[in-house]
Amino acid sequence: VKEEDKEGGGGQGRGEEEEQEQKKKKKKKKKKKKKKKKKKKKKKKKKKKKKKNNKKVTSTQHNCKSKEQHP
Repeated sequence: VKEEDKEGGGGQGRGEEEEQEQKKKKKKKKKKKKKKKKKKKKKKKKKKKKKKNNKKVTSTQHNCKSKEQHP
């Protein structure tokens, strides 16, 4: 009977801790999933921006070169 009581008591305590840990893990997993989704969206946006930036950069670079060549 004593052994059962100890196991039962420990089990309840552990169970609560495990539940909390599982909840935390679930929350973390959800957050990670959300982050991944956000990252994907950001990547798409970045790609678009990069294309625009590249055009801007090339034009500015040409301007710089022309200015340097013809001060």
